Formats: sequence, C-alpha cells, structure tokens
Amino acid sequence: MVGIVSVRWNGYDSKYQVESTNMKKWLIVQAYWYFDEITGEFHYRVEQPSRGLRETGQFEVINVHIFHPFFPHLAETADLLILHLLPDAEITAVIKHRRQKGLPTVFEMADNFLEVGPWVADEDAHRNPIIRQNFLYHAALCDALQLNTTRLQGIFGSINDHILLYENQMDVLAPVQKKTAPFTIGWGGSIGHRTDLIRIKHALKDFLLAHDDVHFAYMGQEELFRELFNDFPSEKTSVTPAGPVNAYYDFLKNLHVGIAPLQDTGFNYCRSDIKHLEYAAAGAASLLSKAPAYLEHLNQNGSAFFFDSPDEFKQKLESLYLHREQIQPAVEATQRYIKSRRWWLNQAELKKEHYLQLIKTEPGVNELPEFPVPQSLMTHVRLGIHHMDAQNFDQSLHYFNQAIELLPAYHQAHYWKRELLLQWGKNSEVIKSLESYQANAIYQPLAIQQLCAAVKTEMPDQYEQLFAQIDDPLLQYSLEPERFQPEDLLAVNPYHYFSIRQLAAKILQERKASPDYQTCLEWGHKMDPENTDIDECLKRYFP
Repeated sequence: MVGIVSVRWNGYDSKYQVESTNMKKWLIVQAYWYFDEITGEFHYRVEQPSRGLRETGQFEVINVHIFHPFFPHLAETADLLILHLLPDAEITAVIKHRRQKGLPTVFEMADNFLEVGPWVADEDAHRNPIIRQNFLYHAALCDALQLNTTRLQGIFGSINDHILLYENQMDVLAPVQKKTAPFTIGWGGSIGHRTDLIRIKHALKDFLLAHDDVHFAYMGQEELFRELFNDFPSEKTSVTPAGPVNAYYDFLKNLHVGIAPLQDTGFNYCRSDIKHLEYAAAGAASLLSKAPAYLEHLNQNGSAFFFDSPDEFKQKLESLYLHREQIQPAVEATQRYIKSRRWWLNQAELKKEHYLQLIKTEPGVNELPEFPVPQSLMTHVRLGIHHMDAQNFDQSLHYFNQAIELLPAYHQAHYWKRELLLQWGKNSEVIKSLESYQANAIYQPLAIQQLCAAVKTEMPDQYEQLFAQIDDPLLQYSLEPERFQPEDLLAVNPYHYFSIRQLAAKILQERKASPDYQTCLEWGHKMDPENTDIDECLKRYFP
C-alpha cells in the first residue's frame, strides 16, 4: 500500500509519500512544539535521537512541528509516535485514535515542569495548571513515558506503568590536546541558570583578579552577562552570544575548565549531567556543584572536580590553575565513560530494542523524500494564536484566513480560526465554516465540540443531539461542567484540575475525605501550589 499526502501552498503542489510497497523500515514520527530548533534541548531530545534511530537501519524518522500541515496525517499513520511534552487539545484525540488502531504512542518529559524557577514568567504556559494537567494526562494515556534522568522517574514514574529511561548522550568527541594560554574558565547556558551563577560570581571575580593570565569566557544571553559580570575586568572576559549547538561546541574547545554551578532547587534536582559531558568532550575539565545531577560522577575518581560552596569553588580553581596536569587525566577518564556508556549510537540500539517491543505493525517505509517545512504557513498560525491571546481578533483572523487561503486543507488553521470565532462571539460563522469543511479523524472530536458550543445559542433545539455525539466526557465538561461530579471526571482523568478543585471544596464543606483521592489532591497541589482549598485539604485530612 502506498500512502500519499497531497497539499498545495505558495502556488505549487506537493505530494509527500509516507508509505512504500518496498516494505523495509518502520516510520517513527517525533512531534514537538519548539520553534527554536537550534537549542541544546532540541538537539539532545529530538534531532540527535532521530539520527541515531536512522543509523540502526530499521527506522525512517520524521521530526515534525504540531503546526506542520502534515502533522495530522503523520500522527495518524506513524508506526510509532513520540510526543515531546505536548499539552494541546488535539493530542488527546491523537493518542486515543492511535490506540484504537493498535499504534503505540510515547510521551516524553525532559524537565520537571512542576518546579520551574523564577526565570519563567507568571503568565508562562508552564505555570498554567491546565497545561500541567494536560502534560500529566497525556503521559498517562500513552503506551510509555520517556524520561531522561532517574530523578524525573522518581517524580513522574507513577503516571505510567511503562517507563523508558534514556539519558542525554554525546555525539561529538574532540581529541584531548594541551590548551594554550591564557588559563580559561568558561560557562555556557540559558537564563535558567541565573541564580546558579550568582552564587559563585564573587568567588570567580576574586580568582580572576588574583592572576594575570586567566580569562573568563561566557556564552549565553548578553543581558545576563551585563547583569552579573559587568564589573569583571573587560580584558579578562569574552562574551559569545547564545547560538546553535555546533557554535557552543566550538566555544567549549577553548576552555581549560568548564564550570557548572547548580543551586538546590526542584528544577535543578532533575537536570541532566550533560554539561559535564560537553566540557569533557571538548577537552575541558569540569568543576561541578555537588548536586544530584552530577553525583554519579563524584564516585568516579578523577573524572571531575567538585565544590560545595563559593569558597571551595575558588579553592578548586586555584588548584587546577596551579596543577594543570590534573586536567588531561580527568578529561580522558570522562571521554572513556562517554564512549562506554553515553555514546549516542549505543543508545540508539537500546531504543531500537525497546521501540520494536511496542510496535506491532509490519515495516512499510522505504527511503523518504526530503521533508518540506512550510515555515511561512506555520508562522501564520503562530501569529494568529498570538493575536487571539492578545484579543486582537481582526489581526488574528487575518493570519488564519491567509493560512487557509494558501492551504485549504490546513486542519490546524481551521481549528484555531473556529476557536477565535467562538471567543469573538461569532457563533453563526463557526456553524457556516463547518458546513463546507471535513475534519480528519484527529480534529473531528474538537470540531463537534466547537459546533456544539456555537449551536447552543444559535440553534438550541439541535444542541442536545450534538452534545450526545461527543464521546469524551472531558470535552462534554468543557461545555456543561455543571452536569458532572468531580469524582466522575477524576475516574477518567485523575489529573483534571477543575475537578480536583471542586473535590477539595466539597471535602472541606462535608468535612470528610476518602483516602482514594489523596493522590489526586497531591497532584493538584503540584499543579497549583497556591490553591488554598487543595492545600487545606491535604493539611487537614492527609498530613
């Protein structure tokens, strides 16, 4: 059987073949939301694993943004679908539809999103309890949950019975060579490490001022450097703007010592140890916090150097400066560890073994043609959503209409346009738009929900009939929350935030609590630590 996706945008036709009669390989699709595909997170969790899986010779792999026009078809048909922390409404339908067809889906979490730090704004999606609820629910629905540290497994391992643990891997190793002067200490990373850097900045400055031939190299956001290190001697520092992973690796090659300060926080507790491996892969010694992320290496004598306070940080820098002969053995020891336990192709073989245990279909894909990425179309949807959130409804409609004009069968643009019209109160236009539009299997449940919401005011006599066609109680709840008891919805989705809130209020009113709901309330507290009812319930009935 040959499956063809036909689309048209920017004036030309494109046909994309996703199945072949040669029957050679399985198709894996990795779906994600990242718009910045040059980050380390994208490299280690999406791009590098896809290359590794291809190298096994068993898989073809497509990495696809959820706004890509091909996403619905690929999500329906892939032999294995990997969802990278996606909370979106259609993802529930994707998982359920694939399960009905006997196709496995894996959900991946790479960070502890329940413990994000002060660098994440209050209005950011990762702080939204509804978004957090969807992360948890989707992880529970999938056939397996994929994590990258044992500490994440300790927090989220109870969500899914099938846990796949894949630590971040290295795919580059530079020859270990003697470094030239000046003695260079370096750090590269994101604004999420701001408080980590604050802890050691004064010790680092003192070390720089104490020696003429030392240098501090920084790679990251220039505003952060100006905030934290602007009083450092300019002749002793250099700033490289944040950039793609390859530029980061080039930056690391000039370091004698790479530093990795980590404060004791819930988010840092679950971080990967990849920074240590990156330093060693580039030929630099690692000076690491005695933090959970790095404790495994504490027991590997000589592979890294550790500190527990700013004073010890400075002492270890002094020791490495005076005894540089320590650096090469440490780097060589870590590179041996990378080759034996953290090399990307070795993990690809392990993933192949695990994924083939999940896949029940026969391989049906030959080599795929180049995958087209219509950035302009996807940007139209992104801008449409941005303006909708800002209540700029006219501008939002403009972008959605442009996307649909370019590609009439663009399901995501149709879905978001209807969401806009509902928010705008243009219910009759929602009804009209669905008269001439046929949603695919993934977007069909959401289309019925949207039609039901529009019909409620425009054609109330048809409302109950349409409402009965919605087979997901969670979608029904979004239209008629008063029809449901919290216990009923929690039986479907134990992470349903509004039901947990209702349950907490009910428990406080009735002054009794069943132990059956302790876990739900605990997750509710993690999703929204500031909810007073949930907090009071836990303190009073489950201390």
